[in-house]
Amino acid sequence: MSEKPKYYAEVVIPLSLPKLLTYEVPSEIRKQVRIGVRALVPVGKRKIYTCIVISVHDSKPDFETKEIISVLDVNPVVTHDQIKLWEWMSWYYMCNMGDVMKAALPSGLKIESESVVVALPPAEDPPELTEKELLVYDMVCDNTGITVEKLRQLAREQSALSVIKSLVEKKVIAVEENLSEKYTPKYEKYIGLNPEIDSAEQLNLVFQNLSRAPKQSDVLLMYCSLAHPLEKGSKKNISRSLLIKKVPDCAAAIKALVEKQIFGEYDVEVGRLDNGDYEMRNAFPLNEIQKTAIDEIRSQFNKMDTVLLHGVTSSGKTEIYIHLINEVIKTGGSVLYLLPEIALTSQIINRLRAVFGNRVGIYHSRFSDAERVETYLKVLADEDYDIILGVRSSVFLPFKRLRLIIADEEHENTYKQYDPSPRYHCRDTAMMLARIHGAKVLLGTATPSMETYYNVKQGRFGLVEIFSRYKEILMPAIVTVDMKVESEHKRVHGHFSQFLLESIGTTVATGEQVILFQNRRGFSPFLECQICNHVPECVNCDVRLTYHKKLNKLMCHYCGYETRVPTNCPNCGSPEIETKGFGTEKIEDDLQILMPELKISRMDLDTSRSRKAVENIIHDFSEGKIDVLVGTQMISKGLDFNNVGLVGIMNADNMLGFPDFRASERSFQLMAQVSGRAGRHKKQGRVIIQTRQPDHAVLQWVKENNFTAFFEEELASRETFHYPPFTRIINLDIKHTKPEKARDAANEIAEVLRRSFGNRVLGPEEPSIARVHNLYIRRIMIKAGRETDPAKARLAIYSAIEFVVSHEGYKSLVVIADVDPM
Repeated sequence: MSEKPKYYAEVVIPLSLPKLLTYEVPSEIRKQVRIGVRALVPVGKRKIYTCIVISVHDSKPDFETKEIISVLDVNPVVTHDQIKLWEWMSWYYMCNMGDVMKAALPSGLKIESESVVVALPPAEDPPELTEKELLVYDMVCDNTGITVEKLRQLAREQSALSVIKSLVEKKVIAVEENLSEKYTPKYEKYIGLNPEIDSAEQLNLVFQNLSRAPKQSDVLLMYCSLAHPLEKGSKKNISRSLLIKKVPDCAAAIKALVEKQIFGEYDVEVGRLDNGDYEMRNAFPLNEIQKTAIDEIRSQFNKMDTVLLHGVTSSGKTEIYIHLINEVIKTGGSVLYLLPEIALTSQIINRLRAVFGNRVGIYHSRFSDAERVETYLKVLADEDYDIILGVRSSVFLPFKRLRLIIADEEHENTYKQYDPSPRYHCRDTAMMLARIHGAKVLLGTATPSMETYYNVKQGRFGLVEIFSRYKEILMPAIVTVDMKVESEHKRVHGHFSQFLLESIGTTVATGEQVILFQNRRGFSPFLECQICNHVPECVNCDVRLTYHKKLNKLMCHYCGYETRVPTNCPNCGSPEIETKGFGTEKIEDDLQILMPELKISRMDLDTSRSRKAVENIIHDFSEGKIDVLVGTQMISKGLDFNNVGLVGIMNADNMLGFPDFRASERSFQLMAQVSGRAGRHKKQGRVIIQTRQPDHAVLQWVKENNFTAFFEEELASRETFHYPPFTRIINLDIKHTKPEKARDAANEIAEVLRRSFGNRVLGPEEPSIARVHNLYIRRIMIKAGRETDPAKARLAIYSAIEFVVSHEGYKSLVVIADVDPM
């Protein structure tokens, strides 16, 4: 009798490993192991991880394989289309599949083993324990199954890990692996009437028997009014919490009714997601300009897969999106609506749910992991949602009938993932996702990215343009204030020109609101000693610490390091320490001193760390409870406020002078976008730009709202210096704890790369911030021509890195590839 063939599975686990792992499939679970299911696999000697099965085959590998422990799913949780996207991202963005899996799946779907500590039975001859060992041992005895990390925190002991190791060696405790399921469904207690009480006569008899228990009678009466238990087709089970809300202090009465078997108590699985009742309306009718635009979009989609909707700020692009979404849903398709910033979702969700109700799902990182798991599983089951509104991570959802992707504010650099890997661009990934599903992509913006508009000019994308605002309201009037002249004439108060202050006062006096934009958070970029010029710096990174007044701390915006504000200079002891520069916190503080009668609020990363905080700020500003909103680029991205009469750009120069080839593009986009918040609904708004270089070409193009002139000039410059869109850039960051190792390795990698790319390899050089998290950095920039075969380019880069890293002394070297950096 021939032996049954053995099967093997190629799997990916959420670790940055260069290859897929191969495991043997036990015969008893062969039928359960399918592409896309989760399974538990052993990794190393002790760890257990959740994997995703990528393929199953009968080719025996030439190395010893371990067996899959078990399969977690009846049906796949990752679709074939998702796996195609993962593989493309791994290849294009030069990262490992494990990196993509880690980003793609909510944490709740990834079971991992945790190291837990347990006490062993006492030995006949127990070993002697030190005072520290005895302390840790007592904690283990008192906390059965405590994790190593929890024990370390509880012990508050620097050497806790070495103490645990010592106790293991003395066979007093053991460290084991414990599997933890991170996602569990949410259950709620529901109350139902005993099924045997099925007639009005029986129910009346129950009420008679409760005549001496008025509270129980009240609860039963309320239940009957809510559930109508004897009516055919009625909902017989009622939430226990709802009953308690309707009849206060009735928990004991409910318990008594359950004990009397009048009520039954049930655990019912309920969702964590908001499924409220919404007042529904039809989509607003489009005006003639919008109708023409939507007809052109339909026409372009017949020829192109991707279309750019280039419409000036407040031209009514969102309403066009809503009409297109409606058309897709009517044909049985679903839509992914992408936004660059979580802050935008609260406004857009209200507009979408007003038309589509609970058919709209939301997906972003401000939701709890359990909420994200629920949304993921609903999309996988293809139930409940026709529209997903989300940010970058939404491209990873398991769509089944995706027909349209809308990338609003497509130019935004926040569509790019910076850290950790995969360092993908959401807009470009969305286009690959659309190709996999046979869907269309609509890119919307008032200020297209250079790459997108270049693709339009090359005939790769369709183009639809709207040059007038909704209701024909004029674009804002933009003026520049020369801060050099203002300073000479002593017309500057703090960081405000006299003209801007007077304009703020006039605007608020007429019942309108003001937005002040400064693209830097915190109170002050840094502190400086006036005697020795010492500036406090981060201990882990080569950056100055930013002063945050309300927290009274100096903070690093790269690694999170923070320290107290010194009263004396740590270098020379002088008390003469002053703040330099200004951020949003200082603008808010100074304006409150200069104009104490104003209601001022701030919207930046420090004030908007939670979903609720963002929603509250936007709501209060929309309701007119705030006169002046101070913010970073968060306020520039598509927010729609109907009463903003004035926008002030506090310092245009810090954007224009940034040392990056995209500085002009970003400056134009930011200033044009934040200017577009003014005068959107009632009358023409005003914009005041404070600068020391009022004749700068970018400022002139912003004032004229002349994107075409800006594009042509910028495009010519990019072509001259071989920057995107004429080349593709790949940055390699070489990192090491020792600066000389980082330098030497970078030089060697660059030398090998020049054999393939010649003078298109720039560097290595120190980036503007040359040390982050105590790792020294050297950067190599590769300008790969459009004619370069991407596959060959990536192979040459991988080979160069592998050749150098394999050398002795570079084992702890970190090399990070960033494809299409922003």
